[in-house]
Amino acid sequence: MPRGLARHNAPEDTLLWKALGISKQTFGSEAPGKKADAKDAAVLMAVKRAERMVQNDLENVYMGVFAIWLAAFCSTDVEGVRTYATAYVALRYIYTIVFALGVPFVRTAFFMGSVACVFKLMYMSLRGAGAL
Repeated sequence: MPRGLARHNAPEDTLLWKALGISKQTFGSEAPGKKADAKDAAVLMAVKRAERMVQNDLENVYMGVFAIWLAAFCSTDVEGVRTYATAYVALRYIYTIVFALGVPFVRTAFFMGSVACVFKLMYMSLRGAGAL
């Protein structure tokens, strides 16, 4: 089953779905044979978006915190660790705000920036531990 049919994507992804010929996302707000009230559907969509935001943050925070702590203990470049750790936290905060606003391409840019910070912190950790 394509991911869009599983109803796990953000509502703004409907542009992609239209291109693929997939119907709109309802998160089950429309029961078979019964049309949902517009207010109920909007509330349900907002709740589902908030749930996805929290899930996404929880999925990504473990690797970020691990990379920050590992770099703090292993790297000799204290200013570099501080810079990339601060950038990671700032990018994740901004990412969450942009996720709430529903801007998909901007959201992706902030996500990739936070991932780049994690990779750099891991590199600094390996280099400081003498592995590289």
